Amino acid sequence: MSPQLPGLGRLQTRVLSRGLCSFCGACTGLCPYLVPFQGRVAVMDSCPLSESRCSQFCPRMGVDVDLVASTLFGVAYSDDPLGETREVIIA
Repeated sequence: MSPQLPGLGRLQTRVLSRGLCSFCGACTGLCPYLVPFQGRVAVMDSCPLSESRCSQFCPRMGVDVDLVASTLFGVAYSDDPLGETREVIIA
C-alpha cells in the first residue's frame, strides 16, 4: 500500500487483489481500463494517471474523514457519537 502507486495500482493492491471488490460498478463505469468480466473486475491495460477516478469513487478504498470534516464543517474530525453538531433540539 505504497502512496507512490498510481490510482489504478492502489485500487488493484487494496481492493481487487484482496478480493474486497463489492462489484458496484463505479470503477468500471468510470475507467476505460477496467471491465466487468464473469463477476470480477478485469484490468485491460495500465493507467497513466496518478489520481484516477476509479480509486476515488471505489467504496472499498476508504474515506479521509479529516478531509471530509474540514471541507464540510470547517473543523477537524471528532469521535463524538453524534458527529459534528451545532445545535440539539428536542421536538
